[in-house]
Amino acid sequence: MNKKGQIFSVDFLISVIVIVLAIGLLLNFYELTVHAQVERNSANELKISSERAADLLVSNSEIVCELWSTETPAQRIMYLPNCLVKANNGKAITKEKLGLTEFKCDVGGNSEINAIRNAATTGCKDNSSVAKEIIAVKRMVYVTNSGGPGNEIILKQDYNDCIKNGCTTSSGVIRGPYEITLKVWKT
Repeated sequence: MNKKGQIFSVDFLISVIVIVLAIGLLLNFYELTVHAQVERNSANELKISSERAADLLVSNSEIVCELWSTETPAQRIMYLPNCLVKANNGKAITKEKLGLTEFKCDVGGNSEINAIRNAATTGCKDNSSVAKEIIAVKRMVYVTNSGGPGNEIILKQDYNDCIKNGCTTSSGVIRGPYEITLKVWKT
């Protein structure tokens, strides 16, 4: 009888290989799960930021029109949601006003909407051709008819006429409705 004995048996080697493979599979599964969670969180952050920015686009007092009384002295009644100012007069659409400082964005639509976009010196005018994932949010807006200083002010009488007679795309102080598209992405 041999007293040296066998240090490694075939059974032991097979069990070590099985355990190593099992640990490798578990680590791979864990890595895939963590990666999927990170991707999901990134997509959710982009979607939430896009929706919030679209809501700010049509409601931020630094962007939308102002409704003023016709009495003397004139007083601001409220900010008009979904009414955008045609020319750049301090009411320009910027990333900061939309809360998109960490994102890229672009605003588009018909010629009236593009006039608003082009009037802004800074803002949502990024090139989306290199973006991998874009969230596009659409809103319906009205646009002031004239450019220049003071065009953000809509008098109550003009607003009532717009409601009574309809705001058309060819006449009135407020034109519309127009569809505006806000595209948001992260590079």
